[in-house]
Formats: sequence, structure tokens, C-alpha cells
Amino acid sequence: MDTSMTYGLDTLSFPLLTTLTLVPLASMVAILLSKTLTTALRIGFVGTLITGLLSLYLLLIFNTDNSASFIYRFTLYAILGFIKS
Repeated sequence: MDTSMTYGLDTLSFPLLTTLTLVPLASMVAILLSKTLTTALRIGFVGTLITGLLSLYLLLIFNTDNSASFIYRFTLYAILGFIKS
């Protein structure tokens, strides 16, 4: 009996947790490289908005029935290209 469920971006294999980590990092780098205070504030607002929306999406699709709902499983060998998929 297959009881697996997929929601929204999960069907596209969207790396949600990675994106939630990289958006604030990219925003910080963009703010450090910005020339004016206004640009820095706009970048900070957009980065915060994107992170907030992705966090809200993560909360909405959270499956309490499955304790391993957001665990990424990969091997180091597959990343380095030793194992052909």
C-alpha cells in the first residue's frame, strides 16, 4: 500500500531547505556590495520577504504523519560522481 504524498514544489524536486539557507546568504552578500542605503534596504526587504514566504510554504506542507518529512538523503560518492545514477 503506497501512502506517499507529494505537495506543490515537492513534485519538482525543489530544494526548499537549501533555498531557505541560501536566500539570506545571497541577500547579505548583495547588501554588502550595494552602493546606497536605499538599495541595501530594498534588497534586505526582498530577501526577508522571500525567506518568509518559503518558510510559510514549508509550514503549510509539513506532514506530521511522517517524521522524516524534510530529510535530504544523499551520498558523498554520488556528489563526486563516483556512482552513476
